[in-house]
Amino acid sequence: MTSYEEIKTLKAQVEHVLSVHTETRNSDAELTRVLCSIFRNNSGSFEKPPYDPIKIATSVERCRRKFNEDNRFFPTLESVAVRRKMNMDEWRVAMGYPTFDGTREPPSIIERKKIHTYPSKTKRGIYYNAVETEYGLICDCPSYQFRHACKHLKLAEREVMRASMTPLF
Repeated sequence: MTSYEEIKTLKAQVEHVLSVHTETRNSDAELTRVLCSIFRNNSGSFEKPPYDPIKIATSVERCRRKFNEDNRFFPTLESVAVRRKMNMDEWRVAMGYPTFDGTREPPSIIERKKIHTYPSKTKRGIYYNAVETEYGLICDCPSYQFRHACKHLKLAEREVMRASMTPLF
């Protein structure tokens, strides 16, 4: 266990408080209060008066949001997760519950899509993406938008076929 004197950066301090005090995951005000009470006198972060509590609160909130984006330290209350507009399936899996459709895998793992990028032949510097979905390949080029067929899809289909073929030797 590390002592409080060894935790110097605000990000590390927020990470420590979120991991030890789970009730702080639901309120940024509570997180800031606990953080200041633990680290104000024990490290150099908050010792220099005058410190601006608004700057500290916004920095703490930014750190907490970054941890949530990295799928870490989700709030423990469902109402808070809804208010923060989190993906409820991600939140349910992080809390140990199954998703609404009964799977135990979060959507971020299930929906990893393979993207094939191709340059435009007519417009310099423009790139189009052919994306593999559960329904098949789709493309974001104008030709696909109007005709549901394009050369990017044909190229992507060839790449998918080539990747699925295994060598015989």
